[in-house]
Amino acid sequence: MRSLLLIAFASLSLAAQDSPAHLALPTRAALDSISARGAKLAAYDRAAHDASDALMKINPAPGSARFYIAAGHSDDWTVYFGNLSPARDTFYIIYSAAKERTDSVYKAGRMPYTNANTGDQLFAARAVATALEFFGNGAHRPYNYAAIRAARGEWWVYLYPAQQTSKTWPLGADVRFRVSSDGGHILERHRMHVSVLETPVGDSIEVNGGRLTAYYHSAVVDNRPEDTDVLAVLARQPRYPEFVSVDGGYVYKIDVNGTISLPMKDRPSTSKTGR
Repeated sequence: MRSLLLIAFASLSLAAQDSPAHLALPTRAALDSISARGAKLAAYDRAAHDASDALMKINPAPGSARFYIAAGHSDDWTVYFGNLSPARDTFYIIYSAAKERTDSVYKAGRMPYTNANTGDQLFAARAVATALEFFGNGAHRPYNYAAIRAARGEWWVYLYPAQQTSKTWPLGADVRFRVSSDGGHILERHRMHVSVLETPVGDSIEVNGGRLTAYYHSAVVDNRPEDTDVLAVLARQPRYPEFVSVDGGYVYKIDVNGTISLPMKDRPSTSKTGR
């Protein structure tokens, strides 16, 4: 497991602009956008996880690299580990990890010299630092983060609870920031969920006397699924769909490939749920 930051979700400031809750039901295009962001987040999360495991195998000096920044697409990612300069004008890359083309396994190594990056890795690391600074520090539980390019060169920065046991996946108490292209300014904060649901993962899970076939939760922040709902569906193994209930009696289904159905009325009666 990667080295994780300990962050208190309750310490969020109210200074930045929050994204408004949506009142109208989302369009097909809006749902497809959520699916696309969630799929990119899931790929980033998997790359960061596997690259961090590879890094641990070469015994890096404890605390030598505070930030991990993943760059890539589809199944082709490189993860950079390093530190920001005090002025946040340079990202010093100390380690990197990428998949070996021959066996598709991440291999990590120390840079032959400290790479002083002033481009995309700098802006991504600065965006993460800016979001973390706004988010606040604490010791409630470990959190993961991701910095993904948005429109106009801006950044989506996600902060979400880390998985602490292989038997559960944490969903909730997460936030998405939209950060300026240079990584220095919070443009918008979107709180995705409030409390954390520790959903069970694994084969042959029994819930209320029946076998798990799908997960279910109610959304209280907005009237649509969130990017991290898609992440959960794509990251949990084995994969099961997730049903998301919103105000008005509408329910969405996130399929195992991350696609989201248009809302239907009433909770599905055939699915077993994760809580």
